[in-house]
Amino acid sequence: MGRGYVLLDNHGVITGEPPEPNDDALAQELQWIGHDGSVQLREHRLISWAAINEQAWRLSFDTSLRADAGATLNSPGSKGRIGGGYGGFFWRFPACDKVEVFTAQARGEEEVHGSVAPWVAWSADFEAGPGVSGPATIIIAAPDAADAGEPWFVRVRGYPGLGSALAWDQPVLIAPGAALRRRFTVAIADGRLSEDEARALAAELVAQDSGTSSASTGRPAG
Repeated sequence: MGRGYVLLDNHGVITGEPPEPNDDALAQELQWIGHDGSVQLREHRLISWAAINEQAWRLSFDTSLRADAGATLNSPGSKGRIGGGYGGFFWRFPACDKVEVFTAQARGEEEVHGSVAPWVAWSADFEAGPGVSGPATIIIAAPDAADAGEPWFVRVRGYPGLGSALAWDQPVLIAPGAALRRRFTVAIADGRLSEDEARALAAELVAQDSGTSSASTGRPAG
C-alpha cells in the first residue's frame, strides 16, 4: 500500500507466428506464455478493414482466446482497484484536445467510464504529427462485450485512451478447452461527426455485428 507501481516477477510474454495476409485482412496465431514458461492461452486473431464512405473506414478486430488447461483472467479492478478494470481491447490515442466521449446514454469521462453500452464514440482534435493532425471521430462497437456486461474503460485526463474492460471488478474464468471470443468493430472518420451522425453510424456497426460473434464463455465469475 502506498508504494505506487511495483514491478513484480509474475510477468509473461505474448509470442506469435507472422501475420498471414489475405486481401483486406490478416490472421495471426499467438501464444500467451506465463512467467513459468507454460502456455496459458492460445489466441487466434483476425483483423480486417474496409471503406465505409469517402469520410470513414472500418477496422474489425476478432479474437478467440482458448485455454487448454483453463485460465483465470484478472485486472487491477478484479484485484480490488476501484474503477481500474483495464484489460482486454484497449486503444491509447495520440495526444488530443477538446475530447467528446459518449454513448447512447452517457456523456463525458466520468459517466462513460464504467458504463455498459454496445458502442462508444470519441471525437477530438488529434495531435498525431505534422501533416496528420486534425479532428477525427472514432466509434467502437462491441455488442457481444455489452451482452457479457463488460464496461467501457475511459481516460481523458492524464492520457487519452478507450477500451472494453474484460475483467472489470471480477475475474473471468475460461474452462479447460473452452474459448472466449470477442469482436470489436471500429469506424474511423475524418472530422467531428455530429452526435446524430455518430449515433447513426454506431447503429449500423452494431446491427452488422449483432449475431456474428458471441462469447462461448467469459462472463465474470460470481
